[in-house]
Amino acid sequence: MQHKTPTRSGPRPLWLHLNATVAMMASLSDTKEMFTASSNILCEALHGVEQYHNSPVKPFHRPMTVVAKHNGTSLLTAQEWQDDTVVVLIPSLINRWGIFDIEADHSFAASLCMSGLSPVIVVWAEPDAKNISLNDYITDHLKPLIMQLIESGKTVQGLIGYCMGGTIIAALLSAYPELKDKTGSHILIAPPWDFSYQTPDQKMRLQGMGMQTYAMASPVPTDFVQSLFWAIDPLQVIKKFRRFPDIANPERFVRVEDWLNEGRQVSLSVIQTCLFDWYRDNEIMDGRWCVNNVPVKADSLGKDVLIAGGLRDNLVPSASFKPLLNNLKNAQYVTVDTGHIGLMASDKSRKALWKPIADFLKKSNVVKNNK
Repeated sequence: MQHKTPTRSGPRPLWLHLNATVAMMASLSDTKEMFTASSNILCEALHGVEQYHNSPVKPFHRPMTVVAKHNGTSLLTAQEWQDDTVVVLIPSLINRWGIFDIEADHSFAASLCMSGLSPVIVVWAEPDAKNISLNDYITDHLKPLIMQLIESGKTVQGLIGYCMGGTIIAALLSAYPELKDKTGSHILIAPPWDFSYQTPDQKMRLQGMGMQTYAMASPVPTDFVQSLFWAIDPLQVIKKFRRFPDIANPERFVRVEDWLNEGRQVSLSVIQTCLFDWYRDNEIMDGRWCVNNVPVKADSLGKDVLIAGGLRDNLVPSASFKPLLNNLKNAQYVTVDTGHIGLMASDKSRKALWKPIADFLKKSNVVKNNK
């Protein structure tokens, strides 16, 4: 019997998701025979993975133009989005920016344009043996790019950060408070802030992986980076692939999975900052994490702040950013009945998140063309 050669290899790393997670799910099963339970779970998950592997759906790629570049990090926009008043979209350093524009008819960036806004997207420089730090990305990449926009005569109407990108906004404005009034509204979507919510199991898995980084060189391979998501929520991938045959929108599921599995290499410094300074030592919450030698503080954010989160987010639960909200009494708070990725990929987010963000941005009182 001949088998069709699959076009994909995810979810990455596949062996970790299948082996370790199936054993965990089997141990939680009501079935008395663990072997039978494990076999059933594995077969169902593999059936979903096989369907994903052989899907004919192709990634969506909109033609994009580079509008600014510095130290290998660039700002992209589409021809139809270009204007002198811009909104800067800041992705995480862990995954690529494509989640902002995942499909032609389902795109957070395009939705902003349809609301009269002009998005530009940060594309982080690929790490190399120089072991670029998170501090470097903020001070020597993001800040100069925003200054390029301002000095070229553009008005920055807002900064939008997704996941780690939201925390980066607070770090940027802490290090450079002069940018606060030059960048309009500040929108943080599921920003990691307080890590005291972790369960003992999560701490054990994440710190176990953190210790492995001492034997690694920079940059850290994509598969190791992707395995951090398993450490946070080991059951997530198996559960969703068991559901894949019955999912309502398989095309978008495939495109989102392709985005996830593409991943990116990350510098060793960035990984260790996240695992040790953030997750282990909770330095952001305690006011000890510094960028450009300045402590990152919640009150660094401007007066116009919106924070958003998913009610079913297991990667950055509301417990992580609620302390940030508590320190920003005038911040608006938007929730969506979805998970972390659903904030960009779910149909619910169009009305529940994307529209409120656009409405909030259009009220921005940014200082125009302030050089």
